[in-house]
Amino acid sequence: MAKEEKKAPKLRFNGYTNDWEHVKSRYLFKNISSKGFQNLPVLSVTQDKGVIYSR
Repeated sequence: MAKEEKKAPKLRFNGYTNDWEHVKSRYLFKNISSKGFQNLPVLSVTQDKGVIYSR
């Protein structure tokens, strides 16, 4: 009989007990391509490097 696999890390923050959920990034991020916001940082999200701050 196969051992049941738990989807959680070994080290957890207090208060988090549920398994991890696999969610596609399109449900977490919104694709926006707008110009004229010079006071805001430029952020990009990549599959291999995560969130990148561009100057």
